[in-house]
Amino acid sequence: MILSGEIEKIPNGFPEGISRLFCGLNAATSRDVVSAPMAHLLICRGGKRFEYSHDFAPLLINQMDDTLADRPVRGILRKSKKSTTEKVPWKDREDVMWLDSLSNDYLYRPETNDLNLISMYEFTMNWEKSFYSHNGSDKYSFLQGHPGRLFTYCSKREHAIIPRVSYAKMSLC
Repeated sequence: MILSGEIEKIPNGFPEGISRLFCGLNAATSRDVVSAPMAHLLICRGGKRFEYSHDFAPLLINQMDDTLADRPVRGILRKSKKSTTEKVPWKDREDVMWLDSLSNDYLYRPETNDLNLISMYEFTMNWEKSFYSHNGSDKYSFLQGHPGRLFTYCSKREHAIIPRVSYAKMSLC
């Protein structure tokens, strides 16, 4: 063993101990044995062992804080084709880049009785953003100022989800 540039004597039992540790780690991580009923459930559940009653979605508190404080916001940079009233082939339409963020979805949510007085938590739990290429039953347009207003709309979720609140450590106090 080399420590600080000098060759030192290897402690008695060290090679056997490290060998057993690596063998144990290898056995624990690489050879999952699953019974037939569990294998069936893994296939049916898409590789997940547990099934929850509700789905989950992120609720990014820091993103909202940055948006309200006029700081740079992290989000997804999307590229969409600009729609036109003329019959222009899809491939010839102009590309538009826009920042997709959950904070903009909440701030520019449609003005309806259902959405006026709800919190960001409730908005995330019961409403979702969809793209106009998908079919939806109730489509509500985002307000003027939303960067993706031309490409997305807001609709009520079929089933409520559980928002996973996410914020940086020590950022709420």
